Amino acid sequence: MKNNSKVTRLITIGLFIALEIILTRFLSINTPFIRIGFGFLPVAMLGIMYGPCSNNHDPCKNN
Repeated sequence: MKNNSKVTRLITIGLFIALEIILTRFLSINTPFIRIGFGFLPVAMLGIMYGPCSNNHDPCKNN
């Protein structure tokens, strides 16, 4: 089967968004003064993996 990169990217982003919801809602630490959550981790990973410098026509390259 042919690997379709757009479909793979869409599925990966969907899984990371689901992971972000789970981490935010269910795995947060609540104290009387502050809520400590880990929901930013999947968002940060998506930014690293699929940020503006990740595609073939890379705007970050110095051509």
